[in-house]
Amino acid sequence: MRKVFLIMGILLFANLLSAQTISTHSWENGVKKLTSIPEGMTYDEFLKLQREISWQRIIASTLIPGYLHFYADHDKEGWYVVATRSIGTALMFYGLLDEVNYANTIDFFYAIANKDEVEDRSERNFILFLTGFTINVLAFSFDWAHTDWLISKERNKILYKYGIKMRGEVTPDVSFLNGSLIPGLKVKIRL
Repeated sequence: MRKVFLIMGILLFANLLSAQTISTHSWENGVKKLTSIPEGMTYDEFLKLQREISWQRIIASTLIPGYLHFYADHDKEGWYVVATRSIGTALMFYGLLDEVNYANTIDFFYAIANKDEVEDRSERNFILFLTGFTINVLAFSFDWAHTDWLISKERNKILYKYGIKMRGEVTPDVSFLNGSLIPGLKVKIRL
């Protein structure tokens, strides 16, 4: 019965994640700010305006090192994150495996609490595991925060390049005021 509830809970959680896209930003999508695609905008610039970091991508980046940097087309930084998280994971696994081989358990807290009975090897394994875990968390945080900053910076450059230029349009217009015909001009200025 517990397995059924666990499976239902996992499915419900996955459904909630896929049903909502929660952005880390409160502003609208960059293209929605532009009334039309400006002349001269490249497809690469258009794609940069569309990039957002959703919660689904953040969760994917916990499992796939460097995912957010690769998504933002910053492969060099993505490979740095992959290398850093690989080192952290290797330290974690080494600490766990050595502790299992040495003490036949992974209960680090028992080893640290009972220093008289256990050698310093268990304490060293715990420090290795904790260091690897910290490296993984910091690399994940860098992946998220730095990619968010890069996407915002690129979006702002493109919006500045195309969004601030004013384009005007003047067309003839006819209005009616109190039943009389008034000719005039309609002026549109788009940012």
